[in-house]
Amino acid sequence: MNDKTKNVIMGAVVVIALVLSITLISRSFSEKPIKWVVPVTLLCGNCNHSTVISAEEYRRALEAWSKKYPGSAKPKMTFSCPECNEQKAYKAFKCEKCSNVFFQNSAGMNALPDTCPKCGYSSIRDGNKTK
Repeated sequence: MNDKTKNVIMGAVVVIALVLSITLISRSFSEKPIKWVVPVTLLCGNCNHSTVISAEEYRRALEAWSKKYPGSAKPKMTFSCPECNEQKAYKAFKCEKCSNVFFQNSAGMNALPDTCPKCGYSSIRDGNKTK
């Protein structure tokens, strides 16, 4: 094989590689956004009732909240409590160990934000350890 043939083959390989790269990159940007799947726990600050909403329902509420309050200074997002009908239900944590439902930072300022005030479990700290 002479040098001219080698250069043509090498050029073809480079062009094919570029076309494949561009195709893969453009597809990754044009795909549908990631679907939210993890349900969200809510806790009412008025009556202490807890409920769970779908991730999709939470995503839609978050989009509506962001449109209602554009910019960075937003009030905390609230939901209507199905028990007392007050607009005082907030996103909360459900302890993976004891099932207690609580607000972020309920265990105090020196604890991680997801630390359960009832049993002290934190999925951030303890989640990788064997339960």
